[in-house]
Amino acid sequence: MLQNRITEKSSSKMERICVVVCLRPPVFEDSSSAVGSFWKVEDNRISLHKIHDTHLFASSHAFDHIFDERSTNASVYELVAKDIIHAALDGFNGTAFAYEQTSSDKTFTMNGSETNKGMIPQTVRDIFATIETMPDREFLIRVSYMEIYNEEINDLLVENQKLQIHESLECGVFFSLLEDEIVNNVEQVLDLIKAREVNRHFGETNMNIRSCRSHNI
Repeated sequence: MLQNRITEKSSSKMERICVVVCLRPPVFEDSSSAVGSFWKVEDNRISLHKIHDTHLFASSHAFDHIFDERSTNASVYELVAKDIIHAALDGFNGTAFAYEQTSSDKTFTMNGSETNKGMIPQTVRDIFATIETMPDREFLIRVSYMEIYNEEINDLLVENQKLQIHESLECGVFFSLLEDEIVNNVEQVLDLIKAREVNRHFGETNMNIRSCRSHNI
């Protein structure tokens, strides 16, 4: 099961947080039979059932939205992330992040594939496409890329550069020495991220041969 948490600051005084769940398709066709249980989705509620459709637990869990195994990354982006991007271009802070256990397809949700683009490539394309519709405004797009690994923060744009968290009244929370690069198009952003992937920490787990051992931002 993959869980996406989307955080958005809207134009109202209240901060809006939207939590959604994405069900990952079974790894094997008979995986549900093998473990003897499956997740059942009913509207915005999810519960764990035995193969014969009896509850394993007495309660179900409710979220803002639940995407079943047939959902695409495009449908996830349209519902929970697109408004955040448009709000950000209007000056509001916004965050979208995926969080769950190893091998739950967080990376696939964020990066996607050639035929099923993830949140990051869709976001980048949407940003530049929206900017083109605003010829009366000027934008300067900067990209930074960091990871949190073993309670340390590393700058992925610079090899072996550890970062410190600071806070001030003027800037709020910020990272000293964090590098950023000015970008002008979609390809430049995606190429930059791809090139710096080699600086991330990966390892092998019981569930995944190549698993990222850090959280990247």
